[in-house]
Amino acid sequence: MEENRTINTKGFTLPEFLYVFVMFAWSLLFQRTDNQIMKYFPETPKDVTNRNSVRIPLYTGCAITMVPAFFLPVLSMIMMPGIDCNVRTYTNRQKE
Repeated sequence: MEENRTINTKGFTLPEFLYVFVMFAWSLLFQRTDNQIMKYFPETPKDVTNRNSVRIPLYTGCAITMVPAFFLPVLSMIMMPGIDCNVRTYTNRQKE
């Protein structure tokens, strides 16, 4: 009997999706922690990343990156660092 040797691509999307989801969840939890610190210690200087102008593009980018994880998983792995670099570049400009 000859075996059918096809590659199952459905199982390969889960790691990429989980990577993007963990980055998204980490960002949300970081903002929550940052807000709690600001609440309990109001004298603490505000962080540059605690602005909606930084957070909204990051969250939108994560949500957009989750979609290609189901169709072209490698694209989500390429897009996520690009989004992260753009957010870091923006925050570095705001610090100056």
